[in-house]
Amino acid sequence: MNPLCVHPLVFIPRWTRADAPRAIERAAASGFDMMIVPARDPAEVDARDVVRRCAAAGLRIICNTNHPPEADPASDDAAIAASGAARLLDAVRLARDLGAVQLDGIPHAAWGKAKGPVSPRGRAHAVAALARAAELAAASGLRITLECVNRFENALLNTAQDALDLIGETGARNLMVHLDTHHMLIEETDTAAAVLRAGSRLGFLEFSESHRGPLGTGNVDVAGVAAAARCAGYTGPVGFEAFSAAILDPAVAAHLCVWRATYTDADAVARAACARLRDALEGR
Repeated sequence: MNPLCVHPLVFIPRWTRADAPRAIERAAASGFDMMIVPARDPAEVDARDVVRRCAAAGLRIICNTNHPPEADPASDDAAIAASGAARLLDAVRLARDLGAVQLDGIPHAAWGKAKGPVSPRGRAHAVAALARAAELAAASGLRITLECVNRFENALLNTAQDALDLIGETGARNLMVHLDTHHMLIEETDTAAAVLRAGSRLGFLEFSESHRGPLGTGNVDVAGVAAAARCAGYTGPVGFEAFSAAILDPAVAAHLCVWRATYTDADAVARAACARLRDALEGR
């Protein structure tokens, strides 16, 4: 059965050393097998403490990362691209130190609305950065997944096919595709078909509602996407994320464009999503 993973911002305003223990406890209590540990700010990740607490809670770890514009691996500017590439290697090292199963997120480019399409030069920078990161990750038995997000959050990868094409350019076997239902609803013509297209390269399947609220209250076809995952023979981790202005730090909410209180009882939302996903993945 697919292990289920939850994003900590379902429960806490932002990832900090002070709030991380609450997220770990609540993820385990909600029935999840794994939890995301964000690596955007490595100084806020006490790797030893997180590993200890997750082990005690029976949670495995998936690390994720993304980049600010000044450290964009897909930048035209060689210095900015080099900063992003170095930042990505640091994220791989943190994932290794956490004993993570894999590194997810947006390792390939800056997170946020781009000024225009990525140029061939920027794409070449991203390919080189990913190839080097994949080599370092492979030495620790890590996989890296590339999340396909909507065009308002990234210009390099928006669809499953985009990710497959970029992975093919790197030649790395441990680079995989990360699909998220929220983004697929915007960019894919058929969400189930996108899962099938990713096929054996699918490394993380994430369920997030169209409005970012409780699973099953928006436009995501949970049963249909889960059926496609079964048809594709996907046995890897399945994630859940939801965001609410009632929970998030205002700065994080603004970056995610989450303006509404989509829920207030995070534990109830997490428990319901966990149960719904287990049923859907089992075809019940």
